[in-house]
Amino acid sequence: MLVVGSLVVIGSACGRQDDRPPVSAWRATWEAERDAYPDASELLAGGTEFCDGLVGELRVRLPELRPAPTEALDDAVHAWINHAQTIAFECSHDPSDLDEALAVLAILEAEIDAGLSADSVD
Repeated sequence: MLVVGSLVVIGSACGRQDDRPPVSAWRATWEAERDAYPDASELLAGGTEFCDGLVGELRVRLPELRPAPTEALDDAVHAWINHAQTIAFECSHDPSDLDEALAVLAILEAEIDAGLSADSVD
């Protein structure tokens, strides 16, 4: 009997949408994280010590972006988080490499922003 009850609880938890934050609340968190991410000049000027600190900060703050408000945003948000952390972890001192990495991050940001616009009905 315990097994059946456990399966019901597990099954009901898997399909629940109410664990996702409302778009409006999540958007504020997203915009703060997106806007706080350093640009190339900050990353280059800060050097390895700055990047090390950024990696730690991102690991603490970015879980707030999960879950995304809709399943449609999950992949883009996951990709943005991973890429943002990778940029900080690799801490490139080559401006062209850094510009290229930040351009990819900007594409992911645009994808998330477009998804938020499409899902703006709360």
